Amino acid sequence: MMGWFLGLILILGGLLVGFFGLKFIKLATGLLAGIWFGFALGAAVSALIGGVWGFIGGAIAFVVIFVLGMMLHRLIISLFGGFFLAEIITSHFNIYEVVPQLTGATATPLMNTSLTANALYLILGLILSLIIYVIFRWVASAGIALVGSLLVYYGLLAMAPFWLALIIAIAVFILAYKHNVKEESKKKT
Repeated sequence: MMGWFLGLILILGGLLVGFFGLKFIKLATGLLAGIWFGFALGAAVSALIGGVWGFIGGAIAFVVIFVLGMMLHRLIISLFGGFFLAEIITSHFNIYEVVPQLTGATATPLMNTSLTANALYLILGLILSLIIYVIFRWVASAGIALVGSLLVYYGLLAMAPFWLALIIAIAVFILAYKHNVKEESKKKT
């Protein structure tokens, strides 16, 4: 059985995640984008010019992309998620074999089926990215509120009966969800 101290830590962590989780998502998106692009640009500049310029170029790219990543987190997550889902769908259906069958590529040998399949992948990725971008506010708010309320629930189980912990966790979920949707609605990113 969990002790009071661990229960209190779970409750505080749940409240932090529930009410400020979207800010953590923003920070993580900015950090990951900044590190990735900073490393890539630093490696490219180091290979081209050499010396300390690779480090300076990487540091500048990190700062710029970190700020842009925090500002455009919803767009970055939507694009990544949309093309990730498109990759899963197209690899499951193996579009490089399906597209020639659908388009009759055997009758027209001049048609580039790889180009058609890549165009299909691009269109599917952009459509899925748009869908994720539109529903991001509600899905992210619900997911963060759910994680926060579950942490509060597990923390309260150490201190209160089941029914009271459940009622408080549901209340935390509703309040955190409303708070997160309101915070996301303020911004127009």
